[in-house]
Amino acid sequence: EELFELSATLASVEAESSHRVRSAERDASDRVRLAEEELRRSRVEADEARASLARVRRRAAKKEASASTAEMNTTAASAGIGGESPSPGKAVRARFSAVAEAAAAAVTENPSRKWRGERDLILSSGE
Repeated sequence: EELFELSATLASVEAESSHRVRSAERDASDRVRLAEEELRRSRVEADEARASLARVRRRAAKKEASASTAEMNTTAASAGIGGESPSPGKAVRARFSAVAEAAAAAVTENPSRKWRGERDLILSSGE
């Protein structure tokens, strides 16, 4: 009878032990899977951050190049070296000054032109 009880106890202990082993293996497997998922997420986030940083750097380089080009155009225009006027406002002021100078010259040459109107002033400026 004692042998029977010991056999039953042994079977019970073995069952509990194997249950605990399986449970521990399952928990360890779950932790490994979660760690792998977290690692994958971290890699994806790092890749996205790298791509975003690359986009920001490209945009900054593009703006810097654009600013450098605009600065060169401004320098060239102020030095009278080809290129376009750095801003539409300056071009309008320059055109207005040319028309005003032509009008002043026309009035000086012939005072009766003073009242002939804007059309004559523009025509007298060479347009």
